[in-house]
Amino acid sequence: VREGIDADRVHYVGNTMIDSLRRIEPRAREAAYWTELGLGLGVHEYVLVTLHRPSNVDGERQLAGITAALVELAGRVPVVFPIHPRTHKRLEENGGLARLEEAGIHCLGPVGYVQFLSLELGAGAIVTDSGRLLECNGEFSRLLSAADSIRLVGGDIQAADEMNRAPLRGAIGLMAAPASG
Repeated sequence: VREGIDADRVHYVGNTMIDSLRRIEPRAREAAYWTELGLGLGVHEYVLVTLHRPSNVDGERQLAGITAALVELAGRVPVVFPIHPRTHKRLEENGGLARLEEAGIHCLGPVGYVQFLSLELGAGAIVTDSGRLLECNGEFSRLLSAADSIRLVGGDIQAADEMNRAPLRGAIGLMAAPASG
């Protein structure tokens, strides 16, 4: 309307991300992918991690801080981490992958969309820098029965300490890079 388009010609058509999520959700719930992994974890008994933004994985200090936070987190609750190839490469280069595995973190290779959505739906909490999750966070807060609230944790090193103090049940911890600009 502000762009000179007649209001009668403007229609809400939806969000393809949410539409896709809603279409796949029943299949993802039924899949219960976390049970197929043989990890012995039940629904809402683990924290799911996804991490791939260059601002989080390319800086050695930043990635080391996040790795340390995940190791500490794994001392409190099981952690499942399907690792993006970019992140995997960086973790191998700085020795972080070995530290994560030694801490008992379930490090997986990349998984497909349905499997990942299933892991999200089964998680008790999620730590992510994913733009998709940030975009869909309102929808996920309704989909994830364990999630009562969504918390945004900034992308600095102090975020690692914040993440470890956050309640694991009833919250999705979103660890995102600071907005550029």
